[in-house]
Amino acid sequence: MPGENATYSSAHLRERDKILDEKHSKEIAVIERKIERLKWSNNDTVKQLFEAQNRCQRLAHSLGFKDIYEAQVTVDTADYDTSFKDSLERIHTLEAELLAGRNEGENLKEKLLLVEEEKRQIQLQLEKMIAEKQYVIISIFLEQR
Repeated sequence: MPGENATYSSAHLRERDKILDEKHSKEIAVIERKIERLKWSNNDTVKQLFEAQNRCQRLAHSLGFKDIYEAQVTVDTADYDTSFKDSLERIHTLEAELLAGRNEGENLKEKLLLVEEEKRQIQLQLEKMIAEKQYVIISIFLEQR
């Protein structure tokens, strides 16, 4: 066998160990850089997940639900084909129409009060005229006697 008679000197072994050490150091550096990139990527993913969960929670609370799952179940089990956005727009339209109707109702109430006051004034005038005519009739009747 060729390796049986070979003798190894410590200088030769140190050179071989140095080459192996450099090779392993380079491999370790490559792996460490890869680990750092993966850590950074993982941290970024965790941050994005946290932000998404936070947005979902804020959205659910804004819609009046305890959490996003309750909101989704409510939307999924709804018996209507209208989207939330369309429903919200419809609510705004109906609220505007309601406000316009209330304003019109208030205007009509004011007009009714004015008409009722005018009616009361006319009734007073009519009663006064009736009283005057009755007075005239009684005066004429008394004069003719």
